[in-house]
Amino acid sequence: MEALTAQVGKVVEGRLFRDMPLNGRNLTSIMLMKPGVVSTGSPNAFRPTSDARSYVIHGSRAEDAYLSTDGVAMTGGRNNLRGPSTISVDAIAEANLLTSSYSAEFPRAGGGQVQFVTKAGTKEFHGALFEYLRNDAFDARSFQRATKQKLRYNQFGFAVGGPVVIPGVFNRDRERLFFFANSEWMRNRSEGLQTTVVPTQAERTGDFNGSRLFGCPRDPLAGGAVFPGCRLPSTRFSPNGMALLGIYPTPNAAEAAFNHRETFPTETRYRTSTFRVDWLMGAHRVFWRGSHSSEQGLGNRATNYTSPPSIGETRNGSTGITLTSTLSPTLLNSFRFGASFQYVGAQFAAANGNITDFHRSKIGINYPYLFGNEKEAAEKIPTLIVGRLAAINGGAFPLRFGLPSYQYQDDLTWVRGRHTIKFGGYFERIGQNNLDQINTSTAPGSGNNQNGTIRFEASPGNSFSTGNQLADLMTGRFDSYHEIGPKSYTLERQNTMEFYLQDSFKLSPRLSIEIGLRYGNWPAYNSEWNNFAMFYPSFYDPQQAVRVNPTNGQVLAGSGFRYNGMVLPGTGFKESARGRVRFAGDPAASRLFRGLPDSISTADRHLFQPRLGLAWDPFGQGRTSVRLGGGAFNSRFYFNDATVLGGNPPLQDQAVVNTGSIDNPGGAALTPLFPLPVTMHDPHIRHATTYNYSLTVQHQLPAEFIVELGYIGKLSRHLLSTANLNQLAPGTIQANPGVNPEALRPYLGYSSILHAGHRSSSNYNAMTASVERRFRRGLTLQVAYTFSRSIDDASDKRDVLMISNNRRADRGLSSFDRTNVFYVSYVYEVPFFRADSVKLLRPLFAGWQLAGLTVFQSGLPTSVFIAPDTAGVAGGGRQRANVIGDGLLPRGDRTFGRYFNTAAFQAPAAGTFGNGGRNVLRRPGMNNWDVSISKNFRIQERRTIQLRGEFFNIWNHLSYNNMETTLGNAGFGSINGSDPARVIQLAARFEF
Repeated sequence: MEALTAQVGKVVEGRLFRDMPLNGRNLTSIMLMKPGVVSTGSPNAFRPTSDARSYVIHGSRAEDAYLSTDGVAMTGGRNNLRGPSTISVDAIAEANLLTSSYSAEFPRAGGGQVQFVTKAGTKEFHGALFEYLRNDAFDARSFQRATKQKLRYNQFGFAVGGPVVIPGVFNRDRERLFFFANSEWMRNRSEGLQTTVVPTQAERTGDFNGSRLFGCPRDPLAGGAVFPGCRLPSTRFSPNGMALLGIYPTPNAAEAAFNHRETFPTETRYRTSTFRVDWLMGAHRVFWRGSHSSEQGLGNRATNYTSPPSIGETRNGSTGITLTSTLSPTLLNSFRFGASFQYVGAQFAAANGNITDFHRSKIGINYPYLFGNEKEAAEKIPTLIVGRLAAINGGAFPLRFGLPSYQYQDDLTWVRGRHTIKFGGYFERIGQNNLDQINTSTAPGSGNNQNGTIRFEASPGNSFSTGNQLADLMTGRFDSYHEIGPKSYTLERQNTMEFYLQDSFKLSPRLSIEIGLRYGNWPAYNSEWNNFAMFYPSFYDPQQAVRVNPTNGQVLAGSGFRYNGMVLPGTGFKESARGRVRFAGDPAASRLFRGLPDSISTADRHLFQPRLGLAWDPFGQGRTSVRLGGGAFNSRFYFNDATVLGGNPPLQDQAVVNTGSIDNPGGAALTPLFPLPVTMHDPHIRHATTYNYSLTVQHQLPAEFIVELGYIGKLSRHLLSTANLNQLAPGTIQANPGVNPEALRPYLGYSSILHAGHRSSSNYNAMTASVERRFRRGLTLQVAYTFSRSIDDASDKRDVLMISNNRRADRGLSSFDRTNVFYVSYVYEVPFFRADSVKLLRPLFAGWQLAGLTVFQSGLPTSVFIAPDTAGVAGGGRQRANVIGDGLLPRGDRTFGRYFNTAAFQAPAAGTFGNGGRNVLRRPGMNNWDVSISKNFRIQERRTIQLRGEFFNIWNHLSYNNMETTLGNAGFGSINGSDPARVIQLAARFEF
């Protein structure tokens, strides 16, 4: 029973981490044990490393939660998601999950707190040796595969802890110094599967008779007349277009949603280590913990389809030291220092074979780059998007970035009468050393591939289009070509401070009140070398606008100011930028300094977050509690990899060419100039604010079961979303036939202007119910149910508004909304055959244990999209179809090939947006049962061998998880994805 605080949370005991069948032994998956936490992916998905990206707490975005280990951040400054601390479940003593109305002492984020505590050594030596293994011989076949997925998997390690003793010299009573050490390794050699749509043999020759995806091509040189016989003549073929077409393999399947199935080998190597020392010195206790992990992914692909091979590496490190001092019987102080880092890198390389087999020149691609061959990997293939065919993903690699972080925290607790007063401070310096690709993949026509992103979409604005995307590829007439120049290395830093004061006051033996206030001073992050750049509308001067050629979209040389409206921070480059920043020596740079702060944008720096809670025992028997809480919670604005200001022009060149020939994307000009795709933040940053309120009632039942009913509400404001400020008005392209869209933009000289603004909001309401029994007499059980609804106009900072000036058009169910989630977890030690009277049967029949996780949940929402730019706006979020009926089919009418009513949707008229709302359909729901069965063999009093079998999706239940929702695509309305089939894992553990 919780009768002293209003915060909604749960403590997960360490043994549950080891007894539960956690797929990949991922400690963050334990978050699902608390009502209100939902997974955006499959709950039984294989996740061998800690990662918060897949979990949403009571309607808050994943990045708005704060995960820590021993009080040190587990998440990095880049989005506050996966970060620098990865810990083995064998190193965890317990976890504290706080999901709503938590008190003022908890820092940094308003979406939830997940606190992991590592094990400490004890007076006795304890430890474990373990190995978990998988083999495809044990597993079931996925419904999408003709054969089983090949798999060889080993996860092994050790954990040991105890006193540090020098016999007869030091710590003879084993009361002063203790240690704990753990290391774990993983080797995963498996086989991936992709199912895609590729060109048919007839289509490759130009014959589109009977094509499922493409209509008859039309001749743009003959007024749009259909080519005779629905055949594209070979005389129109482009050398580079046909070379790109050659990347696609030939069909080998004939399914409703795909015609090609390919498997490919993958390999991942992983290690994590943790070491902890605890030292007791009278009134003082010091503990130090250090953790390190590394992960390497080997790009073992049999072909260069649909992406070239890469080798990726991630290294994480985290350390923390805490000093806890009892200053008096009523005064306790705790000081903590923490530091962490993360390095992420990926290279264009093959783990085996010859990397030259994947070079673009060997494939026959030889079009000239716009910015020369000064690439990180000049021979890597481009990214290719051709209508409804599978995308060829050239990828963002090579890349690398690092995330250093330093934290200081001090907490003072003072007990005075019926008051428990806590106050303290938190300081953090975080950074990002970024040599990543610029990420503007959400911008219309752009991407994240330095070697080019090419789109063949047969849009109305392409006067050379055949009206057939594949035929456009074969003739080489693209809709857009995006290329990035040499990268810009950026050192980003942010210093933040927080302070809090709270009082837990026991007004009477039955009533406790919590009052608290947290203050945050969170300035925007800045660049150490002042190499940030962004578009600033108030500095754009129409009188200095460049002129754009209406035929080819190129900027006319010598017209206007090329960087009109772009700004750099401060009044000039810092001396440290000399020789490091390419643009630092350019005389034109002086025109871009406008006296702005080093961070370019200002930010809300004084954030006051009041908290109030009440806990009441209405009957005075200690068996019932009523808890009411609420407050304001801010979430910090982190390094935003959706804008990457260090990669904007003029610091890093990039260009989008609209309509042209892939044999020479730059056209006839020797040094072509094209409108610039750029990004920007709000000139003034508003940190996300959540107003959280909760009412819960707990009651203790017989046999130590606790039942809880609750209501949780959240109103979130100033959420980040993206809009294209340079979007055209609907119908503009249709009203100007033959005119390149770049000549029609509101801000001439720019293509897309992606504005990351704090404009969005969300509302969340949930009813929760749970029944829980802590481990007692061989049984622990939790049953949790959440009935909720989350509504917003953007569920992620990368979500781009369909209509840039109308976010209400995107108001709908959150993309992570799951209306119903039912979760059961249990561990049961079978009590039979323990008595001395059955001693002979004990070795075989005693010591059995059953554990499991069961999840039933609603499917995720989705929209119905249309493929081309029907509205004629040249940018913005994905456009949606018209709704002319009820898209929901009765359950008995749903089939694999038609899961929803496809007749309820149609394409809107040219020059208009569809009337369909966002997330009007829902993907299939799912249920999953993960079970472990183990047998403990006691060798001696303190030595045990455990043999375990773990069954993920034990019933091999087929749960669909996706469907084709783009109108006109092959298999529209059909199911095209499922959760994993049954996987069996065997394990052996020796514990002492």
